[in-house]
Amino acid sequence: MAAPPDSPRALAFDAAHQAMIAMWPVVPEHKWVTTASGKTHFLVAGPPGAKPVFMVPGIATPGVAWAGQIAALIKTHRVYTVDLPGNVGFSEPTSRPKNFDFFATWFVEILDALGIERADYVGMSFGGHVGARLAMAIPERLRRLVLVAPAATLQGLSGAFMARAMTMLFWPTRARHASVLRWMAVTRDAGVEQYERMMEGVADLIYLGRGKYGITVLPNVTNLGDDELRSIKVPTLVMIGAEEKIYSGPAALARAKALIPGVETVEIPNASHDIMFAQPARLSADLARFLGAA
Repeated sequence: MAAPPDSPRALAFDAAHQAMIAMWPVVPEHKWVTTASGKTHFLVAGPPGAKPVFMVPGIATPGVAWAGQIAALIKTHRVYTVDLPGNVGFSEPTSRPKNFDFFATWFVEILDALGIERADYVGMSFGGHVGARLAMAIPERLRRLVLVAPAATLQGLSGAFMARAMTMLFWPTRARHASVLRWMAVTRDAGVEQYERMMEGVADLIYLGRGKYGITVLPNVTNLGDDELRSIKVPTLVMIGAEEKIYSGPAALARAKALIPGVETVEIPNASHDIMFAQPARLSADLARFLGAA
């Protein structure tokens, strides 16, 4: 259950969220859309008539974390960064998402409410897994799909990652959350200011989000079967860091290339599961190129 809006825990999370907004290149619009699935919160930027792209982050992270990718897309796209229902953020689902069918229904409702026939979709980690599920369930509503280090989906999550993730359940200190986040990252030289600001900001959001919203309970991600991956007909780009920690990046990219029809795969050097923050320029360039195509 979420903490009361005026409680210290809620106010601390709200302040961390505002601090991350301050890292955006533009001031976004807060937008809420109410459907049968509940009330969904977005940060929106870019020309109102441009192609829509929905950007969905990983577990325990709100949409504001896409700060490093906004500048590359707002000239060509109407960007909606998503607080995924059931995840940390300001969205309020009518009930906890119990399976991925919930997200297919929710996404159709959102598109219909906004008057959008088809949209681009960019998903990071858990958000990437949701994107792959949408591509199987409602391909007619997606124009292009980008999977950034999708959780499971292509490869099983490593035991080392799962063990560390479990420690956050039992020792939910900020130091523990930051330690796991750093383990999933590449080793950076000291003094990389923007990288450090983003990583510390995300650590704050994850830790303070736990304080405001409690434990995030979402459907378990799994490897998709060969036939499921072959069924993805939406034009798809898969990007994974060369030093990915949550599974074997090369094996995941190879499986995507072998099974997803027409997929484009990109291995990003000097990046792990911190790919959004470690290589924002490279990630942004590939997003702009792929999503800019007709």
